[in-house]
Amino acid sequence: MVSVTRENIANLFSEIEANITKSAFVCIDTEFSGLTLGGSDVRESRFDTASDRYARYRKNIIDASLLQLGIACFMNGPHGPIDDGGGDADHDHLDDDEPSYRVVCYNILLAPADLGLVAFRPRVLMAEWPAMRFLSSHGFDLNQVVKNGVSCLRIADVQRLAKFLSPGLCSLKETEFDSDAIRTADRELQEIRDIVEKSDQTHDQWDFDSLKSAPLALHWMVREEFPYMWTRPNAWNSLQAEYVHGERIKLEKSDRTLETWTVKEAAYAGRIFTTLVEQRKVIVGYQIIQDILFLIDAFYSPLPEDYKDVKLLLQDLFPNLYDAKVITQALSRNEAINFVYHFDAPGLQETFKNLTSEEQAGMFKYAPQLQHDIRHTFYGWEDHSHEAAYDAFMTGTVFIDCIFAINADITATEKLKLVQKPVENPEKRAPFQKDGSQTCHALPPAVLRQLPSDVKAVTPYRGILMLHMAADKHINTLGDDSQAERSKSCVLLSTAPNTPILASNEALMAYLESCVHEVRRLSDREVMVACAGLDRARGFADHCRRTFKVDAVIVNSQDHRHKSSQKTGKPDAKLPVVICGAVFTAVLGYVCQKIALNR
Repeated sequence: MVSVTRENIANLFSEIEANITKSAFVCIDTEFSGLTLGGSDVRESRFDTASDRYARYRKNIIDASLLQLGIACFMNGPHGPIDDGGGDADHDHLDDDEPSYRVVCYNILLAPADLGLVAFRPRVLMAEWPAMRFLSSHGFDLNQVVKNGVSCLRIADVQRLAKFLSPGLCSLKETEFDSDAIRTADRELQEIRDIVEKSDQTHDQWDFDSLKSAPLALHWMVREEFPYMWTRPNAWNSLQAEYVHGERIKLEKSDRTLETWTVKEAAYAGRIFTTLVEQRKVIVGYQIIQDILFLIDAFYSPLPEDYKDVKLLLQDLFPNLYDAKVITQALSRNEAINFVYHFDAPGLQETFKNLTSEEQAGMFKYAPQLQHDIRHTFYGWEDHSHEAAYDAFMTGTVFIDCIFAINADITATEKLKLVQKPVENPEKRAPFQKDGSQTCHALPPAVLRQLPSDVKAVTPYRGILMLHMAADKHINTLGDDSQAERSKSCVLLSTAPNTPILASNEALMAYLESCVHEVRRLSDREVMVACAGLDRARGFADHCRRTFKVDAVIVNSQDHRHKSSQKTGKPDAKLPVVICGAVFTAVLGYVCQKIALNR
């Protein structure tokens, strides 16, 4: 992949923007600092509707930080050199008359924008220990994010920064800078002062590199320390200082090089997001809902509280959004396509291996060829799972194979025999070669003509985003959300009014505490249990009837949304108040009736 940091973002931005514009579709993936930073309220529940799940996501996103953004730009043929700055790629192994994709992957390190200004304090970096341990085990280095992360700043904040700096840096006061930024800059100012004082009188220009201070604070302090000196930025950690003598006042009024550079540096990541929005490209992810919500929160605006508003926002910003998980799950139920269970894997990495490994690829050996950018040909044979760019690449490969499978099912009359067709060059049978290529041979011409960048085959899945283990199966940004079958696989346990409450059945309580199903307490006499499927629900209900002698019926969890949710075994704090209130009302009615009779 192409690693993008604040050291090289200025040089790579034009290339990223151009490749997004030229792409047939763009795949994205993100890595962030935690899944449950909002507390226990953000933990996923099988009883969640789409609205409930969004509320949980939003609460976590408010506290968590975006650490990596992976972008994979898939551009379909004809083959040609890729502008990678490192020489032309080798295309000798590719056949010009076959459909293919060129792919360039960018792994962008992201960090809260640290400008050293009180009015633009950086977002607090909160992290969940299991999440960071997981990322670290897959090669993630938080130190690199801190040192070289590209600034995350919302579009509105970039505009506010430009307005804030428009009068010029010299118009700011020391109190407008963060105290930590001033303290760090003061230490480096002493080093700069020593260098300037030791220089001979003919020396009137200096370059200071490897600086650690917030640039604005250090530039401001140097200009304050040396009234006849002017500074300009060389890079984010480097400045140039020179004596300007009588030109200083004129430069304070007219030279905005530093201010323009600061705004531009702060806006790069947001401009990539803006390009994705403005180009209206097909955007593909794997279980993409949290990725896309993180991007909106980081670069566009705070997420709205109302679920209906966020659906309208998604529809407006990303009208061509696809979730590869939704498509693979649909194909797993198509026996004509999934006859060797390629799409049955639960996760992205497993699905990718099923479709690309020599032993399991089957007909997908003949899917469109992939030509990697020369800077990441190793993606063709090395596993870099949970690196955002590599996950985006895997998502794109799965997406291409989904289109391939659907078109093959539509056009090939003998699709089950595709894997038996002869291959002219057996040495190219492996889906990925050491040079990063993927080969495509021996499909019927009718199939080949329909493959390159044609997303018409998957348009029924546009805007449908997967929800993991929820009562609603999908978020549909373009229509009504679809209810999951698992929401109809809940078991309602209850007891009659004249029988002991469920809490008194110790054997049942112990069983519910130990079972793998999620339990929601509705009252002392009603408990709902979410099962993984209808068959399991039937078995669970039969077992409870026979063993614990309670009523057990299979219900739809959506019918009980209005009821409170508490784990079985914990007392309901509101219940005694309700019971006491009911008893008091009954006694009061009885007393009033007696008084009326006596009169």
